Amino acid sequence: MPWAEDWDARMSGEVCRFCRKGRPDENEDGARVYAGEVSDAYLPRNVVMRGYAVVVWRGRHVVEPTELTSGEAASYGGNVLLVDQAIQKHYRPLKMNYATMGNWTHISTLM
Repeated sequence: MPWAEDWDARMSGEVCRFCRKGRPDENEDGARVYAGEVSDAYLPRNVVMRGYAVVVWRGRHVVEPTELTSGEAASYGGNVLLVDQAIQKHYRPLKMNYATMGNWTHISTLM
């Protein structure tokens, strides 16, 4: 699959769909269920697995997690763990899975 024509603009944050949106309570992906210090978590509407959540970094634009400072990474990781704990408490899954998929920017492409 070739890179998108606007790849450079995506990398710079110029057209980053997550940065542009701000921090809405709801968007085309789903409803925000957590608003943390550095992230928001959304439960998508149309997913195959109950409890599937997307945790979005809401600090400055970064392309890779390695661009986060150690403090930013620790804050983001702490937010992810809080969302994880809430999902475990509510849905009681047998196992949790985690993925970093910054190059997939539409939930529908994940299914």
